[in-house]
Amino acid sequence: MCRRFKKAITLAVLLLLTAMLGACTAYQTTEKNRDSFSHQQLKDEKIEQFKLSIRYQNELQSRLANVSFPLLKENVEQCGAKTRIQLGFTLHNPTEYKKLKKEAITQLFGAEDAVQILRITRSSPADNELAVGDTLLQINQQAIDQKPNIAIKQIREALEKSPSVLLRIKRGDKEFDKEITGVKVCDYPVVLTSSDQVNGYADGSQIMITSGLMRFAESDEQLALIIAHELAHNTQRHVQTRLKRATLGGLVDIALIASGIPSPGFTAALAANIDNPLYETEADLKGLYLMHKSGFDISHAADFWRKMASLYPSMINHGKLFTHPTSAERYLNLKKHSDSLLNTSP
Repeated sequence: MCRRFKKAITLAVLLLLTAMLGACTAYQTTEKNRDSFSHQQLKDEKIEQFKLSIRYQNELQSRLANVSFPLLKENVEQCGAKTRIQLGFTLHNPTEYKKLKKEAITQLFGAEDAVQILRITRSSPADNELAVGDTLLQINQQAIDQKPNIAIKQIREALEKSPSVLLRIKRGDKEFDKEITGVKVCDYPVVLTSSDQVNGYADGSQIMITSGLMRFAESDEQLALIIAHELAHNTQRHVQTRLKRATLGGLVDIALIASGIPSPGFTAALAANIDNPLYETEADLKGLYLMHKSGFDISHAADFWRKMASLYPSMINHGKLFTHPTSAERYLNLKKHSDSLLNTSP
């Protein structure tokens, strides 16, 4: 028995050494192959991949803006004083980026040190009036700063005085003036975050949508459903209410701790989430209404929750962290109310 055990140990050691030697050989081969590339080859490939990344991110940002714009525009009366005037374009300066990304950007958009239009939102005031690549020279006969963040501030200040602005544009070798009148939208910016999670959330002042959700939402209607849901959280002031309750709960925690009772944030968390399932249902139904009012097709909106259930089966029986309704409840609620809205629409 002892001999067999020793033989087994010896065999195991030999197998382990063989595997390690093979790994070392593979590692050396990999390092050799990597060293065979010149510095210029590696740099060129990095720039090419940056270009692909920039194009892809630009597509995501454009889609997000195109879907969110009608929601923010058509539901402006729901947002009270949280509104602003929007023209519908995004600015950048190709020379403001750093290192290899700057080289990729300049290859895509040119190397001119000037504020240019990077994206134009569909159906916005800028659509069909301006073009991607246009250089902004002046606003209301005042020079535009070459730093995009300052230029955006100049434009916003001008729009606060009047919704109509006169822009001096350079397109190729030509310069011309273009008067554009902005539209009022809800001032809840919709921001793309670089997370693979399938998620969207609101913080009371803006709406965050993950790139994972952008990929998961195959249609614009599915994406609009989530943006509208988060917009409803903001318009119904759910975030502010939860924060107030959490603060009150926190005071109770402090009092319990002062009395010698351990309470590591339990009461604050309980107070913040006590009505959360009700808030989620309200945001679902209110968001469906906002989406319908904005002209999106809601006939298959409920199907989104069947798709979510296929990705997260735990949601079928239990809502997210028990603070959300189940995916089954959300599907049935949305199906019932979408049918009702469609049947009562003129």
